[in-house]
Amino acid sequence: MWKLAKVVTLNKLKAGILHCDQTRPMSLLATHSKLFEKNMLERLRYWAETNRLVPAEQSGFRPRCL
Repeated sequence: MWKLAKVVTLNKLKAGILHCDQTRPMSLLATHSKLFEKNMLERLRYWAETNRLVPAEQSGFRPRCL
């Protein structure tokens, strides 16, 4: 249930006849799963930072780390 998604297609053009090369897929996920994942990510980041598991040289994809 957590990772079930409904895939819908969106037209890239404003109007006109739909063609396969003019559409793109979009996955609709459940809101509660997105909230759960965001909460877990924040907790894991905090835990890794407070226990100094991430070296200072690792700056990619870290907030407030330039």
